[in-house]
Amino acid sequence: MFHGTAIVIVVLVLLSAGQPLFTEDTWWHLSMGRAYASLGPWLEHDPNLFTAAGPPSPAAWLSSLSLYGVSELAGFQALRVTHVSLVALIIVFAWRALRRVSDSPAYASAATGIFVSLAAYRLFQLRPDLVTILAAILVVWFAIVKDAPITTVPPDPSELKRSHRNRVVAVFILMVVWANAHAGFLLGPILLTAALVAVIAARLLHTPHLLSPNARLRMLWWCVGLGFAATLINPEGLTPHFLYFTAGDETPDLAVVVDEWQRIDLLSLPSTNLPPSLHAWGLVWVLLLTAPLALALSWWQAGRGIETDRSERQTSTVDPALVGMAALSIVAMLAAVRFLWMGVFVLMMIGACGRDLGLFEGARNRSRPAGQPTSGIYTGTAIIAGLLVAALLAYGFGTYGAWPMISKGVDRASYARPYTSAKNNAHAVWFLEDTGLEGNLYNDYASGNFLGYWLSPHLHTFVNGSLNVPKHVLDAGFVIGRRGWESAEGIEAVLDRYGVDVFFATGTPRAPLPGRPVVSTTTHLEQTPGWMLVFRSLSSAIYLRTNERNRANLERVRVYYEQNSVPFDVAGKGLDVERVIQQAPQWAIAHGLIPHDFKNLERSARGPETPGRAQARERLSGILALIGLYEHAAAFDRETVRRSPTRIAPLRRLVWSLLHQQKLGEAAHRATRLQSIALPRDQIASLLVSSARHAPNFDEAQRRALIAALPMMTREEARQFGSGFAPPEVR
Repeated sequence: MFHGTAIVIVVLVLLSAGQPLFTEDTWWHLSMGRAYASLGPWLEHDPNLFTAAGPPSPAAWLSSLSLYGVSELAGFQALRVTHVSLVALIIVFAWRALRRVSDSPAYASAATGIFVSLAAYRLFQLRPDLVTILAAILVVWFAIVKDAPITTVPPDPSELKRSHRNRVVAVFILMVVWANAHAGFLLGPILLTAALVAVIAARLLHTPHLLSPNARLRMLWWCVGLGFAATLINPEGLTPHFLYFTAGDETPDLAVVVDEWQRIDLLSLPSTNLPPSLHAWGLVWVLLLTAPLALALSWWQAGRGIETDRSERQTSTVDPALVGMAALSIVAMLAAVRFLWMGVFVLMMIGACGRDLGLFEGARNRSRPAGQPTSGIYTGTAIIAGLLVAALLAYGFGTYGAWPMISKGVDRASYARPYTSAKNNAHAVWFLEDTGLEGNLYNDYASGNFLGYWLSPHLHTFVNGSLNVPKHVLDAGFVIGRRGWESAEGIEAVLDRYGVDVFFATGTPRAPLPGRPVVSTTTHLEQTPGWMLVFRSLSSAIYLRTNERNRANLERVRVYYEQNSVPFDVAGKGLDVERVIQQAPQWAIAHGLIPHDFKNLERSARGPETPGRAQARERLSGILALIGLYEHAAAFDRETVRRSPTRIAPLRRLVWSLLHQQKLGEAAHRATRLQSIALPRDQIASLLVSSARHAPNFDEAQRRALIAALPMMTREEARQFGSGFAPPEVR
């Protein structure tokens, strides 16, 4: 059962790792790898950002270059294979280490299932973090784990010296690679230092744990010293070691990356849809309770052994190096959710304690002195606890664990695709690539990496996953995302201040998941003087600044639409969505503006009363509202509300469309009706009612900012309206 549970969890995580490229940071590393391949790791400026605080840090240059090399040699699908291979290596070496310290395959499998459950959110992302996880386990393997299990056979001095020398060399080589592959390389020397300090403390307390403690201590000293020296062999020398301490007020707060640096609050249940999952949170509690208990029992039994036979005491104490690493790992796990994977080192210590206590089958004869009594209560308790852990682990991971968060790209219809183009609003990205627009591009944080890979160096992005921007840039992005709401500076002024030429808008006005705010910017620049709509899809829009600097860009857009026989008013409105649907429906379908069945929807919605007419009108009005045809959407919803006065969804949508048309009187009137029929927990209705009542009291800028941030639909309605659209092509 232990092995089966571990296999199920491992297979699920490997399946998620092999899904179409899902992680936004992968695209940033690919673009940086392309730059490193051309210019080396010493870049003079950021190749993607026009707001960069300075040259990008080459902390992960080797990983970026490797990922780019794989994609160039074998394509994006090869990156998926590389990802799965890396995750598989991590799991294999974790299992081997756990097997070695516990001397129990069953425990190794159970503990591996726990480790993978904790690390799943990191493992499913193709990022250099995987190098840190693998390197940390390998460094610990060579420096510490290979000393287990404890034996009573004196080692040959020459063989021990040769083994220690080889292990120190292996640690040195690993640290050189690690220091060039990911900024987390300092974790290696820190882990080794924690182990060394614990071993020294054990020596001072006269609790030897090996037959050759002096040789082991010398080896750890060499591992720490040469390991740290190896980290200096990187493009920036000592600079990366002090990044945390040199980060000043102008450095963006890492807390903006909510799935990276969020701390674990042990006294509060975690939010859904954000790491840590409820399952991982529970496992952290299990480790926090189990680790000190296992260590205390091991020490208690060691004390009994010393009293009965002092000559055997050095074989009855858990390796203090594992204790030191476990203590450090617990601190790191509680400090940031991204370090949950370090629970593997806590599990190693627990496994060593279990072996020392004789809990695991086959371990007693090798780890306990002959003749020393064994308590059957330990073994019985371990079996019962193990069965419960196995059952709860498999169920918890799939239901309350990381699986619901990491499996979004595991879909039979799209699993064969190399990457999730729809997730990255690729319809709009391909428009920018095909037109060849140049200049400075505003984008949100989530879009920057994909945009940088495909559009750099012609278009430079506002922000991306590197966060290589001053703090005021993130502050400006926050103002833009809220369209200047509650800000002294309007969105137009912010865009002017940063010299933005192209505005890349994304999102739909849907209700957010808990902990995952939705920022929809597609309507932010509607009818804004000095800006022109040049592209529109259901979930994206592109606006071009109409100034002399953008004359060449405007000409590029005109030529593009002329070549595709799509109407475009270069001297006036720009892209007229209604005209495009009427005169170029095939282009509109191919570029995600309308669904494949749009004509049938129109016929059903406008035709005679049939069983499917109401459903067609519902979906059609939602689509029309989302693409900015508010008047047509409102017309359909008025009729629906007249026929079915108690229906909530069309009335919410009607109020939303009226507000966007600035028909404030009718919006307030409809909002009164909406309030009378909506449930108190209907947050969308509450926001619409409040906004419709207060909108007349604001000036135009405040009113537009208020309306731009309003949700219109539930997530279920968003899925309904978004069905039947052509996915972006994969390039």
